[in-house]
Amino acid sequence: MRFTERSFSVVILAAVILITLCSGLSCAAQAPESVPAPEPAPAPESQANLNPDAPVVLKMSLPSSETVTGAKRVRSWLNSRIECIVEGTDTENLKYSWTYANGTLRAGKGLSLEGGTASVVDWMAPGAGGDYTVNVKVTDGHENEARGQVSFKVVCCTE
Repeated sequence: MRFTERSFSVVILAAVILITLCSGLSCAAQAPESVPAPEPAPAPESQANLNPDAPVVLKMSLPSSETVTGAKRVRSWLNSRIECIVEGTDTENLKYSWTYANGTLRAGKGLSLEGGTASVVDWMAPGAGGDYTVNVKVTDGHENEARGQVSFKVVCCTE
């Protein structure tokens, strides 16, 4: 490597600045013991609630005129599990009816969307960011019903 007069001047200038900054100060690399380590910064809001493994649980009671709600922030193309827990009169003969406009909905293992037995579903977010809703209506065969709604905020890879 060949040093020119200009690069040598830059190295000298950097050394002078460093000496000036450190004069009268302790320039040791180790921090004093009395200074606590900094707290880790909280995750940016755009990264919060993006755990696709955490299910949204809707706890409902039959009969009920109120809609139980849940919300989740997810990344596009990822699955989110929704679980319905229903308490009330006849919980053995429950029928689940799911509606959604975008994304893909699949019944949990051993359950059926078409047969109405899907108390657990996996919703795959669409590729486009935005606000999406998945609804469920649960009936018990005795004209009792309960409703649930999960609002998803889908974010893309760069958000």
